[in-house]
Amino acid sequence: MKTIKLDFQAEAERAGFLTIEELNTALWAWIDLEYNRRSHSTTGQAPAQRFADSLEIRASAGTHRRVTDLSWFNALFLLRESRTVTKYGTVKLCANAYAIPGVSPHSVVEIRYNPFDLRVVYRFEKGTLVQTLEVKDLVNSKAPALPQESQAPVAQVSQDAANYFSGLRSQHIKEACDQPSPAYSLLRSGTS
Repeated sequence: MKTIKLDFQAEAERAGFLTIEELNTALWAWIDLEYNRRSHSTTGQAPAQRFADSLEIRASAGTHRRVTDLSWFNALFLLRESRTVTKYGTVKLCANAYAIPGVSPHSVVEIRYNPFDLRVVYRFEKGTLVQTLEVKDLVNSKAPALPQESQAPVAQVSQDAANYFSGLRSQHIKEACDQPSPAYSLLRSGTS
């Protein structure tokens, strides 16, 4: 993330992107052509090559795993909080109230949530989802204390930065059409 922030984001801020599509295509091109092909100082390998080598080793050993339960995977990224059930059968989070039927008042429960979408909150017990909580009173649709990016002034648009990303995108599209990456080929071949 530090590399993306220092190398990609710093340049992208000067490129004058107008749409999320421009930003996304520039990011994917930069990741594939710049980051994934650059030798990593710790491993001595480029990330794309290290990933492809790992897929081959795991495939031959029969240890390559895929995510089969998407809801379990998504739950790994939810924030966790402990909350006490009120005498009215609700829990509070970010000034919102959520109904929590079947739980005794004054019980402490673990809730998990996406801080960018507080319309849905989940109750977990021992790492397992047991209940989706219904919002009774929505005051904030997202957590009010989300980390913010620097409030530094926006950098001036640079034609050099715009040309750099335009060239990266063109090269990325050309190479993707000519030949997919080794890791992509392994994944597409059904190696698991």
